Formats: sequence, structure tokens, C-alpha cells
Amino acid sequence: MNTTEQWKSISLIAMDMDMTLLNSKKEITAKSLKTLRRAADAGIHIVPASGRNLQGIDEKLLQIADYAILINGSMIVSLHPYKVLMLNTFSPEEGLSVYQFLRDRYPEAISVFIDGGSYMEEDQKQQLSRFVNAEMAAFYKKNRISVADIKAKILQAKYGINKVGLVLNEETQKDFRIHEDVSSLPPCVMVNSGGAYDISPKNTGKEPALRKLSELLHIPMEQVMAFGDAENDIDMIRTAGVGIAMANATEAVKKTADAVTLSNDQDGVAAAVERVLDLKMQKL
Repeated sequence: MNTTEQWKSISLIAMDMDMTLLNSKKEITAKSLKTLRRAADAGIHIVPASGRNLQGIDEKLLQIADYAILINGSMIVSLHPYKVLMLNTFSPEEGLSVYQFLRDRYPEAISVFIDGGSYMEEDQKQQLSRFVNAEMAAFYKKNRISVADIKAKILQAKYGINKVGLVLNEETQKDFRIHEDVSSLPPCVMVNSGGAYDISPKNTGKEPALRKLSELLHIPMEQVMAFGDAENDIDMIRTAGVGIAMANATEAVKKTADAVTLSNDQDGVAAAVERVLDLKMQKL
């Protein structure tokens, strides 16, 4: 199938959020929302694929999307009506061991995603400005639920621990050596997205989740388009029939992608989706 025919065949569009669909102000523009609405109205499945949980996804996007890949592929959910289609978690005991491993080595901002919610100890939440910029601190304060004793919260998990996330400041990132010392942890994967490190259960990822969702919907991967900018998007972009890197993506992502669109501050996702819609109109 040539490139034009492949773009015409797209039936599902998956997109990362931060620095991909969201601009640098962490907003979805009216233009992007309008374009995604047009795509949904044309019968294309719109799927956020993010390290965020459901509460971290813009409500306006959730009204357009019909499925979501959340917490770096730990969860797949149907949105209308809401239903969990897939869940991959650490047990509470495994999650606690990962949390303690990080807490002993890095006193920075640690988030724990428990039963789909995101939590942070109150003392760390109050010190966020030491580790992240003001914009990120505001995001974490808004989207992380404060708990006095996060270890107790972990052990009370009903469904499990989706991931444990660590945000490092620039100075600490220079000496970050966690990849060399994870043998004591439960089987896991770790991804880095601009200084945010997430440790998730083995076999977790946007790519396996996207593949699973495409199977559930009986959509060949050749008819899937995926957008991203960072390390945790690479496998998803490589596997999709059409993988798109943002202009602001890392070089590794660009080398993996089939095409590079405009940056996240130039509505790059919308630009590529508009091309899909224009090509589909040519078929009529």
C-alpha cells in the first residue's frame, strides 16, 4: 500500500498528550479540537494515549474520544459508556517495593498511580517547587491527590499499582543511574519523558496497549495513525501503519516516524489529521 492509500485508510488515531496534542501551555487549541471532532464525525476512532490518568485528560477531548490508553498503557478504557477493557498493574506489595526503592535513592517528587488515581505524599507536594518549574508544580498540585501516608494507601489498593513516577530536577538527572540498579525490583519497564521517569509492570507500554485496542476493534495496525514526541512514544509510532513525530520531538522519535508534522505549538496533530480527512474526501 502506498503512502497516500495508507493515509486514506486510517480508522484510528492515537496521540500522546504532553508536547504532542497539548501546546506548551498544556492546552488543546480550538483548532485541534475542531479537527479531531471532524475526524470522529467521519468515523475515525480518536484515542488519547498518555502517561496521564483519566482525570488528567481534558474533558473536551474526552467528549470526542471513544477510547483512551492511560498511564503509559497500563489501562485501556472505553469512554461512552465508561468501561475498563485492560488493566496491567503491580500488586500492592510490588508497588510498595518500587516506591521504597525510589524513595531511598531520590528524595524528589514521587507519584504513585493506584487503582487509576494519582497520589503523592503531602510533604512532597509542598516541596514541588524544589524539583520542577512553576508550571509543572501547578499541574502536579492540581492532578495529584494528597495523602499523609502513601505506603498505607499503596497497600490498600483494590486493583493494583499502575505505575510509580519520579520527576528529577536538572542537577539530579545528570547523575541518574537507576537503569543500572533495578535487579531487586519486580519485573518492570521504565520510560523517560523529559525528566519524568515512570516504572510500570513488565509488558506495559503504549505500543502493546494500542495493539490490544486495535485487536478489540478489529482494526489492522496498518489503519492506525500514532503521534508522539518522546521516548515512550517510539514503539507506538514504529508499530502504527502511519507513525508521526512532532517537529519538537527528539531525534530518536523523528528517525522512527514515517513523517514529521508541525510542532505542538503549531497544531501539528491537526495538520496531519486534516491531510487524512482531505484524502478521504478524495475517495468520495
